[in-house]
Amino acid sequence: GDGANAWSASADGSNALGGSVRYSSSLAELETATAGGYAGGASAISADGSVGYHRVNNTVVGIDFATNTVVKTLSYPDTPQLIFAMPDGRALIVVTTTRIHVNLLP
Repeated sequence: GDGANAWSASADGSNALGGSVRYSSSLAELETATAGGYAGGASAISADGSVGYHRVNNTVVGIDFATNTVVKTLSYPDTPQLIFAMPDGRALIVVTTTRIHVNLLP
């Protein structure tokens, strides 16, 4: 559903992502970075807390919080349902309606 996977935390717990808003560990609102077309639903924060990943139709778009610019776009044949950033920062796991995708990150 649209509310699934709408909250995540950075690997060290210092940042959290709720939809398109980044929060501190005390849940103070830090900033908003939104991918064009993001209407809620699946999202994840990078392991270091610098990038928010958002589902936009059949893509996952990564937005850098510092610059509010797109740094990554991943396309899929069907709709992403869940997004997970691995704690070591090396991969983004995207679960679509038909399969699990492992996307290696630089």
